Amino acid sequence: MFWDDIVLVTEKIKTYGLNGKFYQIGGQRNPPISQYGDTGFAGAQNSGFHSHPFSDVDPDYEVIDVNLNSQTTRFISTDRQIAPGAFACLYMLERTEDPIEALKEISGIMEEGSYLILTALFEFPYHPSPVDYWRFTPDSLAMLARRAGLAVVESDWHINHTAGDNIVNPENSKIYDKNQPQTVRTVYAVLSKGQISQERQPPPSVRDGSSWRSRFSAALNEISQSTAPVRQEVAKETVSRTDHSCLFLNTYYPAFLENFYSQNQNLLSASYDEQLQALQSQAFGDSDFYSSGLRELGWNANDLIINCAPLQAAWARENQGSSDPAVLLLEQIQSLQPEIIYVQDMYLLQPQLLDAIRPHVKLIVGQNAAPSDNLPFDKYDLVFSAYPYFVDCFRNEGVACYLQPLAFESRLAREVSRPFSQREHQVSFVGGLTADHASRYELLEALVAETPIEFWGYGADTLALNSPVRSRYRGEAWGLGMFEKLGNSQITLNMHINAKFKGVANNNYAANMRLYEATGSGALLITDYRDNLHEIFEIGKEVVAYRSIDEAVELVKYYLAHPAEAEAIAAAGQKRTLETHSYKIRMEKSAEIMSRFLKYKDEEHRFDQPDYQHISYGYTPISSDQITSDHLSSWQSDVMPNKQRALVQNELREMYRGNPSVVSHALVDPLRPYVRNGTKVLEIGCSSGYYYEIMEYLLAKQIDYTGVDYSQNMIDMAREYYPTADFVCADGANMPFPDKHFEVVNSSCVLLHCPNYQEHIAEAIRVTGKALIVHRTPICKRRPTQLNKKFAYGVETVELRFEESEFLSYFKDARLRLVSANEYESHPENDEYDVTYLFEKQG
Repeated sequence: MFWDDIVLVTEKIKTYGLNGKFYQIGGQRNPPISQYGDTGFAGAQNSGFHSHPFSDVDPDYEVIDVNLNSQTTRFISTDRQIAPGAFACLYMLERTEDPIEALKEISGIMEEGSYLILTALFEFPYHPSPVDYWRFTPDSLAMLARRAGLAVVESDWHINHTAGDNIVNPENSKIYDKNQPQTVRTVYAVLSKGQISQERQPPPSVRDGSSWRSRFSAALNEISQSTAPVRQEVAKETVSRTDHSCLFLNTYYPAFLENFYSQNQNLLSASYDEQLQALQSQAFGDSDFYSSGLRELGWNANDLIINCAPLQAAWARENQGSSDPAVLLLEQIQSLQPEIIYVQDMYLLQPQLLDAIRPHVKLIVGQNAAPSDNLPFDKYDLVFSAYPYFVDCFRNEGVACYLQPLAFESRLAREVSRPFSQREHQVSFVGGLTADHASRYELLEALVAETPIEFWGYGADTLALNSPVRSRYRGEAWGLGMFEKLGNSQITLNMHINAKFKGVANNNYAANMRLYEATGSGALLITDYRDNLHEIFEIGKEVVAYRSIDEAVELVKYYLAHPAEAEAIAAAGQKRTLETHSYKIRMEKSAEIMSRFLKYKDEEHRFDQPDYQHISYGYTPISSDQITSDHLSSWQSDVMPNKQRALVQNELREMYRGNPSVVSHALVDPLRPYVRNGTKVLEIGCSSGYYYEIMEYLLAKQIDYTGVDYSQNMIDMAREYYPTADFVCADGANMPFPDKHFEVVNSSCVLLHCPNYQEHIAEAIRVTGKALIVHRTPICKRRPTQLNKKFAYGVETVELRFEESEFLSYFKDARLRLVSANEYESHPENDEYDVTYLFEKQG
């Protein structure tokens, strides 16, 4: 430990206050302390004991033992309950194999609202015993902490002594380089479990760390590069508190409204707020699930049920509103002044009404997962759909459309789920029973013949009088009543209807609401097999799938005879839904996307029109000894981000109009087999982070994205546009990530600007777990590798064009298999090709 750490912990305790006891996690009660920070001058690390070094913080502070044995997965060597307090963990994380798990264990003994002061090494001689595994930057320390569930209050550089300060490693040290001057550089973070109170927040500040130098390969004469100071402003974990506002326009089934008011006639004369609260308490349809999800994120969100005549009449009475429904809706929008109108029934609003709404809002957003003919897509800025088939169809209509699956409201699980053995209904079906659902009716009729299935839903009056389904019909079930029937069922059935767009049907996708309602309520879901079902649930462990009517009947009979298996699958399905398919999770993604579209609306005139003649120009061959430090730091220029983003905004605009670029397709198309929801993706050379947006949109997946760039200016812009993603300012040849940490790595148009490209390639391979894509690579086939200087957005830089066989040899030698090479632009007459390569890691 260093004297500087005692000062740091003492200062932070004063800043935030100490509520309860103080604990040091790891270390010793009387530790050896390197005193040079105390003396104010450099010199040997004369270690001395400082009795009870944190006694000024807490005279009775406690040291909690840790286990650094690499053969165990436990980090904290205690299972006892820890009293509330504050914690310090100094230089322990680098010595444990799994820092995230270590931080999770620390979090596990912390009370809500408490905080942790953490230090770690960035540069320091290697410790052979206990073994050192890691080195951390402030960004990487903060990222690991967030992924362990801790909030980042501060993260920055801490101790900074270069070898030139003549700090000498002692002769009696257990580490290497004895009696040699050494560099000592450390980082710190202040973390909290939950949110610490506002009065304990420090005043906002930004501290800059100093620059460091990295050496290039000997082949390039060891040219040195100075990176810009790293400003420690970590990426946010979730959508930040905002002033954004959204008004949801919803409709309820007329049959539900008629039934509800017939049973609650006193509400006909009640106030608007009383009626709305009573209606939403029934948990019908989407209820307030979307708006409450946004409110949890700091949005101002409201709901209108615009086809509920008594409710709308109450608003008109209280606000002297119009008796005309369309005019009344405009009056409500003008009164609430939302930035976004979110239309949950796109058939309800005609083009003329959307035109009338347009001047009063910034965005008109639609949601649709039903047969979709003749919808006025051109009136919408953005559409969400749960059906992958519709997403493609809507995009072909030139509308920006994101895949957003349906969900379950987690708070209902506690209200409706019963112990499995106490459920009254062995098998249920809740939904449409109309005779025009021919394939569904055939399934239900077969189940009546061989199982004790019971039915709830609408449309039973359309069935033939002699229909066997009528004998098991138990009535309608709406809203909360429907959830209670599902939560009181051991097994429930689901069957999708075909999705149709302009008369063309598609039955390949699982997407309906019953997937989430049934599993969230705790029933064993037996559903029809669809191509994407495995992406939503693990088939056989979380849900059961059938491919024919006969198989559905046999599966129901099997699980009735094996209730323990049925209960286990039902429990796993409910756990999966509550953890990954809740409205809270869905609205975090929707809020991210809608915030971005609002930003684009506000910034329509922020960027100048790109000068396409001066993006990349003025190529001149040079030799390696003509490369200057200015060339190597060129992409750190503060003029780059805005100029490049202007080009990016045009590309994004065209993508949302249904015209994604060839270059975008060259990236995403090869990745489709490797990317699913939650895939860990790293982009090296991320610039302003726009490929995060492009990959999620074109792949229709929600990825776990991290971007790296050596330009702090680019990283700052990336965090501005994509606050929920992780961004790290680092050299692509020396990244702060473990081996194989990312399933997919995108080396994104960066190698061509790196004279030490061999080091970049080796580092990209190191952090790749499965697939490495080397995007936008200039290639020649008849000449040796070419080195040029050029201008990029008016800034002079260097660019390489690689001889292909030599370039590919670096990956082959590292045992990567070349999967594909997409020449998206070729000029054979000049021996110039632009290629995106996909490699797969072997073994």
